[in-house]
Amino acid sequence: MDTRQQRYLFILKTPSTGGASLADEAAFDFDSLDNGEGVFVDIFANTVETVLTTAGTYHFIAKTSNGDQLVSPKIKTTNVIKSSGAKYIAPVQKVDHIGSNGTTGSFPVGDNEDFTVTITVKDGSKARMVNRDRISATYSTTSGATEQEVVTYLTKDLGTVSAGVNGESYDLKVELIHDDAGDAIGTGVDNVVFTKGSRTITATDIDDATTNPALAVGKALRVGTTVTSPIYIIEAIDATNNTATLHMPYQGESTTIADTGLEQITAADLTAGSFGIQITGTEDTEWKRNHREYKMTNWLLETSGSGFEDAPTTLIKNTTALTYPRGLGKQVADKEFRSRQAFSDGMQNPNDSYTNDDQLKEAVTTTKYDIVEIQTKDNSYTGLGAASDSLYSIQLAVPATNQSVTIPATVDNATAYELTIDGTTYSFTTDASATTAELYAGLLALLVAGGEQVSGNGSNIIYAYGAATITTNSGTTTNDIVIAADTTVRYPTWATMFA
Repeated sequence: MDTRQQRYLFILKTPSTGGASLADEAAFDFDSLDNGEGVFVDIFANTVETVLTTAGTYHFIAKTSNGDQLVSPKIKTTNVIKSSGAKYIAPVQKVDHIGSNGTTGSFPVGDNEDFTVTITVKDGSKARMVNRDRISATYSTTSGATEQEVVTYLTKDLGTVSAGVNGESYDLKVELIHDDAGDAIGTGVDNVVFTKGSRTITATDIDDATTNPALAVGKALRVGTTVTSPIYIIEAIDATNNTATLHMPYQGESTTIADTGLEQITAADLTAGSFGIQITGTEDTEWKRNHREYKMTNWLLETSGSGFEDAPTTLIKNTTALTYPRGLGKQVADKEFRSRQAFSDGMQNPNDSYTNDDQLKEAVTTTKYDIVEIQTKDNSYTGLGAASDSLYSIQLAVPATNQSVTIPATVDNATAYELTIDGTTYSFTTDASATTAELYAGLLALLVAGGEQVSGNGSNIIYAYGAATITTNSGTTTNDIVIAADTTVRYPTWATMFA
């Protein structure tokens, strides 16, 4: 196969951790690999190399989720140009404010003035502006203008478009906020149902006044309990049907919120305080595997018109910068599709096309991945009519570790040690002469059998991939298991060899 200028992608379930049949320097046996595992294999000795400490020539061999074998081109250590490990980076949505950000600032107001806000939406995955779409709203005041009048109109106009009420939606929210601390609502209002893009909400008892004052027309309903939580002005209440009409379409995802998760602001407090327009990026709703690549929304925010001429330079606040992710499951799925090589029937040419959406689905879209890459060359193709160096890259997408579980050097005898991962508890009881190796092997086996994404260092540390919370029963043990953050690209340690 001609490997010139090729990229080979392997998407793993967990790094291989060894064991009797996969220990370092052991004879390679493909059947000993679990589905989704991969190892380096010395081409000449046919031995497993979990850590490359000796110069040589290797293949990376992996077993797919359906048990097929994938083999990389050869990796000759003396020909490696560069190797690197990139840790997973979580996405952070962009947030901008005009006027108040809930703490400081206010919106300008004036009689007989024009106020225009323009949001130029662009694809946040590109350095240049592409896919340009502009959302714009203009409001012209007359005599006796108020801040609430101007801001609510602009937010409603922009938010109606962004929520897709009039057609195509955008992956951003335009919301109204206010700096008042807010008050509790009636406890009998109970559950309130919000529907994305709708101005109508329903509740158990919309005008209940138990413990706290009742909601009323002219008040604001805050969806949340902080000053950056969006507010909606109540324009109508139907006590018979327990519904209320908001001043603009609800911007968030459809949800039901209890009364304790909501607040109200009186009309007088709205007038006394300051308003702001809050613009927040949202999750990509148009991503589709093998069809449309993942993106994040970025935008350029501008104000114009006579009403903004004397506005302070701090009117627009870039509150939170966009952070583009690295190793997000959807991104790895995109990379998998582009590579045309990952876990299909053998290595495919990148120019081949796929018509079957069931192919190229090794990447788990909800998994977070670290990316390891080896850039190398093969001079087998040098000579007349060939490139001087045949360059290619081998990439490994490995579920990102986020926590490590360290077994104590001294273990309690005849004691139940528990690990709880995202609500599921695993318990292993040691024997009368407990050892670290015993507890390590016992817990690791339970976690693997339970389908958890874990691996181990072969002696005393278990690495957990993508777990939100891990706890132990350390209050009941004398020698405790230790949970710690893990920020290392965990597969494998050979990178230092090529540095």
